[in-house]
Amino acid sequence: MAERSEAQHVDEMGEQALAEYFEANKDNPEVWQQKGRRIRARRGPSTVFQMRIAPDELEEITRAANGNVSEFMRTAALEKARHMAGKADVVETVRRRARELAEAVEQL
Repeated sequence: MAERSEAQHVDEMGEQALAEYFEANKDNPEVWQQKGRRIRARRGPSTVFQMRIAPDELEEITRAANGNVSEFMRTAALEKARHMAGKADVVETVRRRARELAEAVEQL
């Protein structure tokens, strides 16, 4: 039988056992060390928003977002909202004009 990982062991503990485990390991950096992730600091207030989404759709979005679903959803929603409001992103405008220029050059 395969040996259980430390994480699997901790997942199976009851509340009292967890308390004892963490008390015994309170000075063990391997238990507490986490890999950090850079986040973008937001200025001003923000709101937490919930939405219902199918598990397979969330999995697809998570893969496309490379794990940062919040930023991915925020960016996608803002791009769509700005586009629908007639305020297309500057990058999209530049891309469109570059395509138009390339088509004009081909016609020369």
